[in-house]
Amino acid sequence: MIGSELAKANREKEIIIWLAQRDQNVVGRGTVGFDLDEMPWIEDDFPEMKEFMLSTIIGVINRTQWDVLNYEPNDIWRGHPLDVALLGNLMNKVQN
Repeated sequence: MIGSELAKANREKEIIIWLAQRDQNVVGRGTVGFDLDEMPWIEDDFPEMKEFMLSTIIGVINRTQWDVLNYEPNDIWRGHPLDVALLGNLMNKVQN
């Protein structure tokens, strides 16, 4: 939800569509999963897309727009704020 709301540029929308195509609620449990290097990154806009993804993840952690859902997402899936810092470090490694 928050990614769709934040996505303004076409590249941001492309990233969100790519993620939505891997939604286990759509394609079935146990059939999804990916490595960060499989995402449709482009070297020219990697810093911007990394910031967009981190903003999206922070939105999930903060439960942004969860009030419009017709269900309550599993709180365990939100992660911990420390996970965002670790993800940022991992995404820096993906760039190199």
